[in-house]
Amino acid sequence: MPLGVSQQPQFRPFCEPRVRHIRWARVMALLDVWSMHQGHDVEHFSRDLLATLVVGSGLLRRTIRALGVIVWNCNSQLASRSCWTRFVGLRAEGEMLHPTSNRRVFPKFLGAEIPKMNEGQDNRQVLAEWVASHENGAFAKNISNIIWAHFFGVGIVDPVDDMRVSNPPSNPELLDHLAKRLVHHQFSLEGIVREICTSRTYQLATQRNASNQWDEREFSHQKIRRMRAAVLLDCITQATETTDRLPGLPAGSRAVQVADGLAAHYFLTTFGRSNRATPCTCEVKTSPTLSQALHLLNGETTGGKVSDGSFVPRMLEGGSSAGDVVKAIYVRCLTREPTDQELKSVLEKLESYNESRDGLEDLFWAILNSNEFVFNH
Repeated sequence: MPLGVSQQPQFRPFCEPRVRHIRWARVMALLDVWSMHQGHDVEHFSRDLLATLVVGSGLLRRTIRALGVIVWNCNSQLASRSCWTRFVGLRAEGEMLHPTSNRRVFPKFLGAEIPKMNEGQDNRQVLAEWVASHENGAFAKNISNIIWAHFFGVGIVDPVDDMRVSNPPSNPELLDHLAKRLVHHQFSLEGIVREICTSRTYQLATQRNASNQWDEREFSHQKIRRMRAAVLLDCITQATETTDRLPGLPAGSRAVQVADGLAAHYFLTTFGRSNRATPCTCEVKTSPTLSQALHLLNGETTGGKVSDGSFVPRMLEGGSSAGDVVKAIYVRCLTREPTDQELKSVLEKLESYNESRDGLEDLFWAILNSNEFVFNH
């Protein structure tokens, strides 16, 4: 039977002011589930501190209903969507007594002091202000770690949503530095992104040598990783100068703007976009599959966009030579010019085509299917 739920549950809307008392053991069980889903470290904190955390973290009254939803969903054998309308709450007055000393427990932040609160002020508002404040070092570290993992494929703490004492950072000094820089930039992501991308670490090559061939966590080389689904689709669209029909968005929108993880789109689904069913970063899949390779080879996303785009015919009509178009395609897709050997081989191959446009579009299609285009390296 789910924690905090009666044997015969009566489903009621969230707006109804119906509150139930939950015994201490059930509060602790709910807190364990909450900490697991939110990534909070509660391993080394006492029961006394956890009691203050429950009061101060907005789990009062009907706000604990989110925990009730999680527990109900995880433990119930029912498949009915009505499970999601169930909530569990603490006593309405928003106070809690310590189970041992029977004294009143005041709200307290995890690892911090008791906050100053005005009479009648919502505990959740106080919590929200503290979470994104300079006083909460954990917030800056979490955000910095997520940004770092976005550019390197692995976090300083990895997985990024598993921040706890028993999963320490591979480089604590680096994580502390990034957190301080994020605070210095007033939590502006643009500033910390600029520092990461202009760093020597980010600009390292993927080739390994004798000193770092076994390194997977110290960032002594870059990791080869496939672009995420939405980013890859946007790159193909931009390179071919075409547009996409994206669900719920006007023409010309980008795939990274699709907010609904369940919106029907074959390319995004095939290439592992997150359906946002959980807050876990593991939902995003970047491992290559056979379906992805077949879609790039035979689907309309590459061949169709190359034909529909105007890049190749526009350059030819503008008087550009075949060699100039080849160089432009390489720069556009791979941000580099072809080597002398590549240029020679391509020009020799183009001589077998009756129309140079057909050959150049085949080259365009081939580069869009290449690992050098599809993977960050």
